[in-house]
Amino acid sequence: MPITVTKKNDSIPDAMKAYAEAQLQGVIEGYPKIISASIILNMEKSRRFTAEVVIHGKNINYEADHEAFDLKEAIDTSIGNIDKQLRKHLDKVQHHHKPDHVKPPKVEEEEEQS
Repeated sequence: MPITVTKKNDSIPDAMKAYAEAQLQGVIEGYPKIISASIILNMEKSRRFTAEVVIHGKNINYEADHEAFDLKEAIDTSIGNIDKQLRKHLDKVQHHHKPDHVKPPKVEEEEEQS
């Protein structure tokens, strides 16, 4: 699955681009229905960094962003928010109930006569 990392400013180092991609790869590898993921890194003129993460998949469209003075903090927080959203989605779609027609078999004990 392709992960696209986009830098809007040249002042963002390539090491942060690789860091963001590695962090997101670790989070989404457990979700097979994800088709694409993208990270947009931006630095505003007031030295504030913005990290935006967008996930697309089969019946999955999630977006999270965070703004901070530290780029690593912005990346970690936005990826953490995406992780929460994906876990919540997975919990909603899983069926946690056992069907009523399947009951455990009864164990009959045989008494030994001496």
